[in-house]
Amino acid sequence: MRKTNVLLIAAAAVSAAMVFAPAADAQTWHFSFSGNDMMNSVGGVIVGSGSGEPRDYVDARRFYPTGGTPLTTFTSGTDTASYLAWMGTTSDRLAQFNLWGLGGTTAQRWGEDFTVSAWGTSSTSGYNSTNWATGLDTVTDGNITGQAPSWVAQGGYANGLSFNNGNNYPLFTVTLDLPDTFSGWHNGTVGSLMVWFGGQFVNGNNSVTGIYQGNMLVQADPDPVPEPTTMLLFGTGMVGLAGAAKRRKALKKK
Repeated sequence: MRKTNVLLIAAAAVSAAMVFAPAADAQTWHFSFSGNDMMNSVGGVIVGSGSGEPRDYVDARRFYPTGGTPLTTFTSGTDTASYLAWMGTTSDRLAQFNLWGLGGTTAQRWGEDFTVSAWGTSSTSGYNSTNWATGLDTVTDGNITGQAPSWVAQGGYANGLSFNNGNNYPLFTVTLDLPDTFSGWHNGTVGSLMVWFGGQFVNGNNSVTGIYQGNMLVQADPDPVPEPTTMLLFGTGMVGLAGAAKRRKALKKK
């Protein structure tokens, strides 16, 4: 009889823990974007004179040529014209890039209003994907240092992204966990993030010709998480099993 009581008490304790356990306080999100999203989706183009922060625009772009003047899509008309001229004529390619997600003033200037405690996995699929390596690298900006997802083209220029790849761009995927209380969604739209990216352009000799930066919107769907009702049913089922065990023990004693 004592063993039966122990079983019943243990099952009831587990049941209570399952019934009253709070729902998961974080969800896993998968975000995907293509090379085309970084290369050819150019927005925030200023026509004529004008100025602004990249955070004021979606798909803002900036290129820092090595030893040259920055070209942007979001400041003066002259800068924008120079950027578009470079974009239309360069044969250089994007051979490496990373995301951020570590917070800070610089990221916020690009509209990235969120911080992750840790990125999850990253991957590449589709066209030319086997020629891209990916993982988490240590990145630094001022006094902020952390791990961020990074992608590198094997062989550099040979497999890098150009502005004239047509439809032949790899698909990049990254995973991260965000709390249920997360408030950094773009314009309050759940599943939509404004993401900063930055990387290096190289020429045919694999010499770095400049730094490429931009922001883009990425969309995602959360993985399913256990519902509170599922926990309740599971806990109730354990109580039932414990009760059945007690009845079987009583029948044996008779």
